[in-house]
Amino acid sequence: MDTRLKILLAMLLIAAAVGLYGPSLHDLPFFDDIKFFERGVLDRIFIAGFAFELRWLPYFTMAWIDLLFEDNIFAQRSVALAIHLLTAGVLYSFVKQVGNHVAPNRNNERAAFAAALLFALHPLVSMPLAIWHSAPS
Repeated sequence: MDTRLKILLAMLLIAAAVGLYGPSLHDLPFFDDIKFFERGVLDRIFIAGFAFELRWLPYFTMAWIDLLFEDNIFAQRSVALAIHLLTAGVLYSFVKQVGNHVAPNRNNERAAFAAALLFALHPLVSMPLAIWHSAPS
């Protein structure tokens, strides 16, 4: 694939994800995240530091973002989107490398892009539904 085409496809993938996810960056927290935004909860997580717990890294990252940014809901979701897009890029590279190693073909790059696009767009669609379900009746 031509380098310009790769850059264009990457930009389209980013634009599609931001277009899908962007409108909900300022929405209210999810029903299960409200407890984290109560006074002092994230401060205690940050001060506690490293712990051998299942979700330590996401909680610590959430607390760190809360300390760095004033509008922490927008910042939390923006960082999550950036990490999600970086993961889509890693998935693209992984699928391409495995495809080229197992069965070299010129379509491996297209398949890798399709996998990255599916990953980048699919999980984001569930966020507006989760917000809709958590809204008071």
